[in-house]
Amino acid sequence: MTQLIHIRQRIKAIETTKKITHAMRLISMSTHAQLKHRAHFVARYTHAMRSSYRQIWHIAKEKIQPPQALLKQKKHLIFIVGSQKGLCGNFNVYLLYSLKEFHHEAADLIVIGKKILEYAQHQEHTILRSYSDLSLRTLFQYAQELTTITLEYLDQYEYVSILSNIPKTFFLQKPQLQTLMPLPPLDNEVPSRIEYYWQQDQEEVYSMMLRAYLQASFYQALFESLLAEQAARFISMDAATRNAKKLLEATKLQYNKFRQSIITKELTELSGNY
Repeated sequence: MTQLIHIRQRIKAIETTKKITHAMRLISMSTHAQLKHRAHFVARYTHAMRSSYRQIWHIAKEKIQPPQALLKQKKHLIFIVGSQKGLCGNFNVYLLYSLKEFHHEAADLIVIGKKILEYAQHQEHTILRSYSDLSLRTLFQYAQELTTITLEYLDQYEYVSILSNIPKTFFLQKPQLQTLMPLPPLDNEVPSRIEYYWQQDQEEVYSMMLRAYLQASFYQALFESLLAEQAARFISMDAATRNAKKLLEATKLQYNKFRQSIITKELTELSGNY
């Protein structure tokens, strides 16, 4: 009888877990749909900012020397963007593994996301700063703050990059290392031959475009990471819900078999007494 009670309690626990994972799956799908609607506009805006910055850079690069050109040490600063919440599979683990794949184990880190911070603290990395309140509400604020931090550290690092998950497809999220500074060259790039009339100083215009370019890049990385996080959580919760359903069916079957065996045993004992 005691074993029946234990199985009944287990069935109740599995049913509760199944309800939670099902609710998390619905929330993730709803949030992903909202973010997906904005993804096209974010990508277009970021592409426009990068193109404008490249154009200004090619025009004014003869008069402007970037801070990285004065450095002798090849130090690397990486902004690593992970998940704010758990229950999303190997979303954060793959990011830290990719640091080794990209041979950046000694890079200094600025970590964005509560869960990725918990993972990174157990690794041998120098964490300069951390942000643990990543959400759609804080995206623009974080993009501004990370841009300001980048400009502060720009004269100390030769390379500045963003490491984040991007959604290749709904079912595939892949870590990507995007180099922000120095500006990565394009093989098919043709310098502009248009002569511009500068109403403002070229360095002032360049600084303004640099800030806009960095801010747009950070915003897109944070946005795509949130989009990939919701997809990864949906996949994880969907698998958990299906597994809970199978386990619930197997446990109920076990419960019914054990209950039937007890009833049969009692009937046998009663009939044997007559």
